[in-house]
Amino acid sequence: MKTVTFILSIIWTGALFAQTGPIYERDYTGELTVYLTKVKVNGKYGYINSEKTEVIPARFDDAKNFSEGRAEVKLNGKWGFIDKSGKEITAMKYDETWTFCESRAAVKLNGKWGFIDKDGNEIIPCKYDKVLFNFNESRTAAELNKKWGFIDNKGKQITPFKYDAAKSFSENLTMVKLNGKYGFINKNGKEEISIKYDDARSFSEDCAMVKINGKYGFINKNGKEITAIKYDEAEDFSGSRAMVKLNDKYGFIDKSGNETIPVKYDRAKSFYKYMSIAFVTLNGKQGSIDINGNEVIPVKYDYLGGFVLSRARVKLGDKWGFVHENGKEITPLKYDEAWDLVFDEYLAKVKLNGKYGFINEDGKEVIPIKFDDAENFNGNKAKVSLNGRKFYINKYGKEINKK
Repeated sequence: MKTVTFILSIIWTGALFAQTGPIYERDYTGELTVYLTKVKVNGKYGYINSEKTEVIPARFDDAKNFSEGRAEVKLNGKWGFIDKSGKEITAMKYDETWTFCESRAAVKLNGKWGFIDKDGNEIIPCKYDKVLFNFNESRTAAELNKKWGFIDNKGKQITPFKYDAAKSFSENLTMVKLNGKYGFINKNGKEEISIKYDDARSFSEDCAMVKINGKYGFINKNGKEITAIKYDEAEDFSGSRAMVKLNDKYGFIDKSGNETIPVKYDRAKSFYKYMSIAFVTLNGKQGSIDINGNEVIPVKYDYLGGFVLSRARVKLGDKWGFVHENGKEITPLKYDEAWDLVFDEYLAKVKLNGKYGFINEDGKEVIPIKFDDAENFNGNKAKVSLNGRKFYINKYGKEINKK
C-alpha cells in the first residue's frame, strides 16, 4: 500500500476530506469542476480528488496546485502544463512557468518570457526579458531592453517600451515610472495623471497615495488632490478610510480628504476591510475604533492581539483574557498567559496558577487547567505533561495515541 504525504494549500482541508462524494470548484468561466489536491508519493507528485482517489498518477518531479483548470508540472528538469484529466497541454520544455490568470500563463524559454493560452498555444511569443506574470484587466507589463511597456492578452502593444518601472492595472489605471517620476496611464496607454510625483501607490477604493518633497497625500482618478500633500506617512484606503501620520500622531481621513478621525493616536493600523475596525494606541493603551472614531474595544489594554475567529487576546496589568471584535470581554482577565485560538480546533491554550488548559471560542474552559505543560493543538491533538508523564490529548481532553 502506498504511503501518501499530503501537500495542501488550504487550511480547511480536514473538513474537505470529511465530505462524501467529490468536491467541486468553479473555474474561471464559472463552470463546476472536480477539486483536485496535490500529493507526494514515493518522491513523485500527482493529484487526488476529495475521496482520496488517485486521478492523476504521481509521476512528476514537482507540481503546483491547479488554477483555472490547469496545473504546472515538472519532469526531467523542465516545466509544462496539464489539465484535470492529466493530459499534457504543453510539452515539458519550459525553464519556468507561472500560474494561469485570466486564461493566460507566463512561460520562460531560453531566457525569454511569453504567454500561453489554456490550450497550450504560445499566444504571446517568448521574447521579453521580464513580465509581470499575471494579466490584470486584460493587460500586463513586459520589459524589453531594460524598458517597460504594456501589452494586451493577445500580445498587442499598448504603449511604447519607454518606462523605467510599471505595475499591474488596478481600477482601470496603472502606475508608471519615467525619468524618476511617477504617474498613471489608462488601459489604452493614455497618460491620465501627470508623471510628476516622487512616489505613488496603485489605486485603492478610487484613491491613490502620492508623494512630493517628502510628504504624502491622496489623489482621485481625475488626478485631483483630495488632500494637501502634507502628511509624514500614509497608507492605502481600506474600509473607506486611510491612515495618515502628522507630527508623530496618527489619524484617518475619508475619501473627501476630511480628517474624520482626529490625528491624535500614538500608533494606528489600517482598518480591517471586512470588519470596519482599526487598532489604535493612545497614551500606552490599546483598543479599536470604528470608521467614525467611536471606541469599539475600549482603549485601555496594555496589549491587544490580532483577531482569530473574531476573538483577540488582551492583557491588562499582568493578566490575560479574550475579547470579541464587538468589544465584549469573552473571558475575565484572570490568566497568567494566553495564546491565540487555533483555527481548526477553535481552542486556545491558557495558563493559570502554573497550570495549563484550553478554552473554546466562547471562553469556556473545555479542557481542565491541570497540566504541568502543554503545546498548542496541531492536527487535532496537543502534547501535554502531567505528573512527569508526557502524552497527547484530543480536543475533548481525552488521552490518545500519538498516531
